[in-house]
Amino acid sequence: MGDRNSDRVWDKPGSRVHLPPLPRPSRATLLRAIPSVGVVSLSLVGLLAVPAGSPPPRPAVAAAPIETPSALTVVETPSPEPSPSEFVTEDPDPPHCRQRAHAVSRLPATGSVVYTDSQQDLVSLFDRATGKRTIVLDGGACGFVHPRFIDAHTIAYENSSAYIAENGFFLLNLTSGKIERPRGSGRHWAWLAATALRPDGSALAELGTLDEAKAFLLRVTSTRTGRVVYTRSLGYVCYCDGGWTPQELRWSPDGSLLLVSLPGTAYNEVFLLNPKGQNVRPPVAGAYPRWIGSSRTFFYEDGKGDWVRVDSLGARPTVFIRPNLFLGDPVLSPDQSRIAFWDMDKLNIVVYDFQTRSMRRFGRNRGNPLWLDDDTLVITGVKTCDCEGLDYTGLNWALTLSTGKTQRIAVNPLEADVLR
Repeated sequence: MGDRNSDRVWDKPGSRVHLPPLPRPSRATLLRAIPSVGVVSLSLVGLLAVPAGSPPPRPAVAAAPIETPSALTVVETPSPEPSPSEFVTEDPDPPHCRQRAHAVSRLPATGSVVYTDSQQDLVSLFDRATGKRTIVLDGGACGFVHPRFIDAHTIAYENSSAYIAENGFFLLNLTSGKIERPRGSGRHWAWLAATALRPDGSALAELGTLDEAKAFLLRVTSTRTGRVVYTRSLGYVCYCDGGWTPQELRWSPDGSLLLVSLPGTAYNEVFLLNPKGQNVRPPVAGAYPRWIGSSRTFFYEDGKGDWVRVDSLGARPTVFIRPNLFLGDPVLSPDQSRIAFWDMDKLNIVVYDFQTRSMRRFGRNRGNPLWLDDDTLVITGVKTCDCEGLDYTGLNWALTLSTGKTQRIAVNPLEADVLR
């Protein structure tokens, strides 16, 4: 984002970085540098020397043919040969992660929140109408991350335990309390950075590392057969102190395309892949890709720190926000008319309206926005600390955008999702 961002290290409780051979730090004190594109920053993931203001590669004018989900072809592409240490299925000591699920007597209503707190040892449901909190999953050192609704019956999540055999992607049936690891979910990741289940549930995308690999491995498998659809090496992993950048996988609404965001050798990169793992557009410098409505429109932060929108697969990116500020963690409103950002420099919430092309700013010492509905955000109290960064205060509010008023809310989400 050019030279307008200084090198600052931020503390976001629950940020998980445990790449071997680094020692595993406390989850509450892990450092997470502000996700950045085009700057040099520090954290635990890797040292990324990024040319300031480096322009992204020129996008393609014509898009590659798009294949529909029905055209999914199994490509027998062998994964890199794992080392013997990756086949560990038991530890000398008893397992450190004991997942315990709790069935619910009544399914969550629309607008309910599933979330994990800063310790990442519980997954809970919050009923907005009643204000009731229900624990649905606990597990001590399991390190639950990225809880999200598949539907009203099912929650997806990942384990980020320090023990390889305990990590992975899981589904929790809220009615039965049964936990399932889908077919194709890997048990051998040294670090599982991101996962995404295809909207129809037929395929699972996983992004991670094997042993001490220098590149991330993207693997897409069939959840029906467990067979590998394709694998592809992407990006760059540096086992040293360096800059935290977001690793994300996002299927298009129809499941035909996959957006991938991860660090490269020089800057963070965004890939758009078809069902065979091939580039639909050339990769670009950027981060935080998000689909807007259809499976052909998306936005992201480019290598200059501008926010750009792509309205068709062959279209050039157009800038819709050129801020002299540091925006991150974008979340689309349910009606997809607005984006809420966390301004990590001024420590408040910025909401951009696509229709009016205007931005509004809310609060002080507030961050981590989450849409409850089209007019309401959950926001979290943040504060500076002696660690030259930020910490959570443990206080949360429901912010009504139309009035600007806030109300304390009895939910403290580190990562969360809302049932639509």
